[in-house]
Amino acid sequence: MALELKPDLSVFRTPNGIIQVVIWFICLIGFAVLASWGCSVSGTSFDYSDVDGGSFLLAMLVVAWLVSFALAVVYLLAFEKLAQLPFSWWLLVASFSASWSLMSIIASSVVAKELDDFDDRNGGRVCKVGALRFATAMGFFSTFSLAAAAVFAFLEFQKKSGDEEDVVAAEPEDTTPDPHTF
Repeated sequence: MALELKPDLSVFRTPNGIIQVVIWFICLIGFAVLASWGCSVSGTSFDYSDVDGGSFLLAMLVVAWLVSFALAVVYLLAFEKLAQLPFSWWLLVASFSASWSLMSIIASSVVAKELDDFDDRNGGRVCKVGALRFATAMGFFSTFSLAAAAVFAFLEFQKKSGDEEDVVAAEPEDTTPDPHTF
């Protein structure tokens, strides 16, 4: 039996579909700005890796971007098939989103704190850190978007769990007497 995949754009009108597109866009902008930042002062070059937590924030943004893209493709091609999986898809998405949200706020906070000290640590050299501040803001926005994705996925999990309980409750009970009891 071949897996039949039909694209369904209507999934991007649901909260889970919309939030994946938002996460994808925010993380794309954030990691592009962060990766492209650099400055040179008196022959010394600096980039995101010279800022404490810069590589960590970049990793958080890149992985969130890749996962949100993958989820958007899965939603587009196989949204209806997710209910047939032998595990709870929505709980998996909620767990990933919540944990990545926590790591993203840590990475963004570390970089935000470091930006204030960056010039002092480098002997008073002046680098324009506006792009780094913007990338850090995108890190915070991705944190809140991932938290929203976790909430939406958990609500979907609860809704699906409630639907299964309704189906079980709707099944008639077997009232046939047991022949082995008196």
